Amino acid sequence: MQNTNNELVSVIVPVYKVEPYLDRCVASILAQTYPNLEVILVDDGSPDNCPALCDAWAQRDARIRVIHKKNGGLSDARNVGLDAASGAYISFVDSDDYIAENFIETLYDLLHEYHTDISAVHWKLVYADAPEVPAPLSSRNVTLFQGADAIRELFTEDTYACYAWNKLCKRELFDTIRFPVGRVMEDLGIAYKILFDAGQIVYSDEPLYYYYQRDGSTLHTDCIKFFQDRLAMVTERYLFLEKRYPDMLENDAYFVDMALNDYPILYRSALDPESDQLIRHAYQKSRSILSFYNKMRFAFFSRSKALYYFIERRNRNLARYDNC
Repeated sequence: MQNTNNELVSVIVPVYKVEPYLDRCVASILAQTYPNLEVILVDDGSPDNCPALCDAWAQRDARIRVIHKKNGGLSDARNVGLDAASGAYISFVDSDDYIAENFIETLYDLLHEYHTDISAVHWKLVYADAPEVPAPLSSRNVTLFQGADAIRELFTEDTYACYAWNKLCKRELFDTIRFPVGRVMEDLGIAYKILFDAGQIVYSDEPLYYYYQRDGSTLHTDCIKFFQDRLAMVTERYLFLEKRYPDMLENDAYFVDMALNDYPILYRSALDPESDQLIRHAYQKSRSILSFYNKMRFAFFSRSKALYYFIERRNRNLARYDNC
């Protein structure tokens, strides 16, 4: 389907210490087959040559706007971009990643064809030793997810997952929602809220977003804060969905899995009684769908947290977090 409305799409790109990758990212956005773009490069106080690169790109293409700001983190940069955006639709691209030339057009057409407020495509992991653009699928599968079924998909990475960057959203969805400033894994903090408000999402399994894997990125950093923030946002999401979908056992099972995974790393900041009770509550609800592995982990956890910590520390080499 070819949509002829061509409404303005704002593409927000937070920029921080990505000098080797920025040109590739911006070039892939400007090469889009969908032409009516506003590209907002948010220089988040980057200490390298990125600010100059952003300004150079703005001189070359009138669709680019550059915002220079003090460093505030990825969430803050995205929020600044949202505040400045004037498009009817919002898309995010991380500045070390890149996109297929039909990324925006595909998302835009899907959104209008299925009359949704959000559309999404799949992604492809790319690596430093093989950064070429992957071959497209010979055919694609498109699925419309609605209501509770749309929320359930956030617990896996089989489809659109909770990432901000593989989607196109109507601008209105961000009228009252912003990314959690000061947190890492910030996508966990808003994806479920936006999807709950939208009520449905259309998804194509065509991998049109190229997710670059590099050392030093958030997901490749062993840091206690990563796990503190992740568990905090998983807990917030669990409570939000527990109230609205009390029979969604996948929500309970996911919370149990993440809590059991992160608790041994955060052992030194002991679990408060309320969180401990919440894990037990979620376990009792979801035990019928939990894996045997997680049932065994919970058995050790509930019997002795010290014993559980010792077992997990040995099995998962958690000593690497001791000086983090």
